[in-house]
Amino acid sequence: MSSQQGVSAGAIFAGVGDVAMRHGRIWGLATLFMAVAYTLLDLVLPGEDLGALASFVGGIANFFVTYHVTETLLRSEGLMSTSQRNYASVLGVSILSTLGAGLGFLVLIVPGLYLFARWSIATPLVIAEGRNASDAMAESWRRTASSAWALVAVFAVYTLGVVAMIGLAITGIISVENTGAETAPALFVGNLVSTSLGMVAVLLSVAIYRALADDTSRYEDVFG
Repeated sequence: MSSQQGVSAGAIFAGVGDVAMRHGRIWGLATLFMAVAYTLLDLVLPGEDLGALASFVGGIANFFVTYHVTETLLRSEGLMSTSQRNYASVLGVSILSTLGAGLGFLVLIVPGLYLFARWSIATPLVIAEGRNASDAMAESWRRTASSAWALVAVFAVYTLGVVAMIGLAITGIISVENTGAETAPALFVGNLVSTSLGMVAVLLSVAIYRALADDTSRYEDVFG
């Protein structure tokens, strides 16, 4: 039985930077596409009632874009071991992990971060290895065991960034509403910020999966 060595927070941040720089065109175009798509939906379907429909349609589009960006990054990194796509399992992972971590955040922030950290590679496990949702979450929990607190630190930094961006976005929205100038550029900037944060989450999951996959492969080579 092989033991698995932990991955440091610094190594994860370096991995995110490496993946982002080498595949900037892929995630950059996807981010831009979704920002434009959300902006068009906001303009075509304005107001609270139609806005809910816009969010629903945009959410569906974002799910498929995120799936295929993740798949493309994993393939570019040589990490794909299956050609089958499993949208249902990725959706299941997303729902289960969001609910679980959300409950953790309600109890206290740290449990929520801990659950996010432990399930951080569940989506790549579905896409790259063809696992189902429950198996992927269990395997993610196993692989992240020795790196759990380093990953918590990584997600704490990410969460602080999200909170800061949300604060800036809310300030911008209030400013726009006060001036009555809800223009396409203003909507686009807000959507670009939100889609960028989502894409950073994708880069994080791929970088963490790559780091832990490399670690697992090294020990498998040693211990057979």
